[in-house]
Amino acid sequence: MKHYKYLIAIGLFGLTSVLLNCTRNLISVEQFNLSGFVDVKGTDDDGVMIELYPLTEPDTTVARMRERFPTVGMELNQATLFDHRDSEPLYTATTDTAGAYRITNIPAGDYNLVARKFGYGWRYIYNVNADTEPQTIPLYAEQHVSGTLDSYTEWPAFQHVIVEDDVTVPEGGTLLINEGVVVRSQRGKGLIVHGQLLAYGSNAAKIWFVADDEEWRGIQINSSKKCDIYHCVMKECDTGFVIDEGQIYVDNFYVKNVLSFGFYLKRLSKFELNRSVLKNSCIKCESNTEGEISNSLIAGEGKSENPAFILNSSKIKLYNNCIFDHSGPIVIQYYSEVELWYNYFLSLEQCIYCEYYSNVIVNKNTFEDFKTDCIVLYKHGYITINNNNFISDHSKRIIWITPSPFDNPHNMNAKYNYWGTIFPSAIYQRIIDERVNENKNEMNWEIIIEPFRDEIIKDAYPTSK
Repeated sequence: MKHYKYLIAIGLFGLTSVLLNCTRNLISVEQFNLSGFVDVKGTDDDGVMIELYPLTEPDTTVARMRERFPTVGMELNQATLFDHRDSEPLYTATTDTAGAYRITNIPAGDYNLVARKFGYGWRYIYNVNADTEPQTIPLYAEQHVSGTLDSYTEWPAFQHVIVEDDVTVPEGGTLLINEGVVVRSQRGKGLIVHGQLLAYGSNAAKIWFVADDEEWRGIQINSSKKCDIYHCVMKECDTGFVIDEGQIYVDNFYVKNVLSFGFYLKRLSKFELNRSVLKNSCIKCESNTEGEISNSLIAGEGKSENPAFILNSSKIKLYNNCIFDHSGPIVIQYYSEVELWYNYFLSLEQCIYCEYYSNVIVNKNTFEDFKTDCIVLYKHGYITINNNNFISDHSKRIIWITPSPFDNPHNMNAKYNYWGTIFPSAIYQRIIDERVNENKNEMNWEIIIEPFRDEIIKDAYPTSK
């Protein structure tokens, strides 16, 4: 009997130990503590505010586009999205004289940590959680700048640079901006580049161009030397980039809520924009600008009153982009030459507006849920439309050639498209041709739609290449 009681006691003890261990693990999973150090370069380490914020969720529509077309846009990670100025912290602490901080009883999950001190800016640590090891966070004194820079200037990684008055990169000079730098421009101020601007952020540490208090002016480039912009975020300015007789290459760029244009390109400028996200901003090109916009998300969020693009006297190629929720179309004017390949247009009022001797090639694109007219031609505009999908309410016009003068009007090719129907009569009901022959002489012209597709063209979308 004692033997059996002994075995029972051992069993109960073991069960109790398991339950206690499970309880301890459960507590550790539900809450955690976070500690570390801040090293304030050049001064005392105490008095640094440590704050924990919730993660920033990406815009739902943009996230869906990224999921559907993963090669378009850029990774929407916390380094791109999180800005502590947009929300309130959940938990706070302050460093002691040794620079140490500790926050206890934090509910399990992922957070963004902010370390900030007046005169030293802020520093972010993304996605901290129960598995985050203690670390030392360096803070550097803010650098205040204005006027003309030296022939070669470098802004070190993770430093805050305060633009108090316009900063000029001289002709022949170079400004190198390293990853993690935060450029905070005061009201109405900005950068003027007559030399070369090299901004090399990274996927984990973007370069930020933002306002120090109120709206800043933006960056003006007047240089024949190519400027490189990699992994940057731009907010709170009037116009993002004004390029006048300049060259620029932009990759992994996130711009949000600029007042007028994300990019305004003038007079013989050349540019490439790749793998970027533009929200509520417009691109304007004029005066013999040449460029390519590829693999990018151009989102209006239904708020932007500007067209997605204004292209005047320019030669532009749009390749592999998603353009959606804009109130205005791509406006193509004044002898422009534009090619559109493998783009996806969603929920635009109009998609393309072409006029004044511009020549447009539209091939392998999908136009979906347009609100009024998909493609509009006015006064001497010419367009070729082949191998595209038009997916929308059958009450909406696909092509409208306005009752305006066209000198030497001629046939328009619109072959091999998917129109949403297999009946030619139904297709022609959605194509309105009201051209007027400016020369007043008799001339017959037509829009040629046959042959056409009887099913959606699967590769007329942004590609995975």
